[in-house]
Amino acid sequence: MKEEPTDLDIEAIHRRLHKIIGQCNGISRMIDRKAACADIILQVSAAKSALHRVGQLLLVHHLKECARDGVAKGDAEEIIRRETKAVDYFCRLED
Repeated sequence: MKEEPTDLDIEAIHRRLHKIIGQCNGISRMIDRKAACADIILQVSAAKSALHRVGQLLLVHHLKECARDGVAKGDAEEIIRRETKAVDYFCRLED
């Protein structure tokens, strides 16, 4: 994954999410009109990948900003616990 800026671009996240919502609505329409299963699965995969990318952006931001804040406060154990939990949640989304 490429390096991301530390400032979270909220508008970019919202644009991505609106696009994903549009993809999901399109999938629903495909199902209603009985499109080919392979075509529907392709669109599901695209929406899943797009949502995963949003999660990656949020996780990178969390790791950079929240960890930096924790380091400044000097609580290493709490930082490790929080960051491990965040990575664990994100990895479970892959199942």
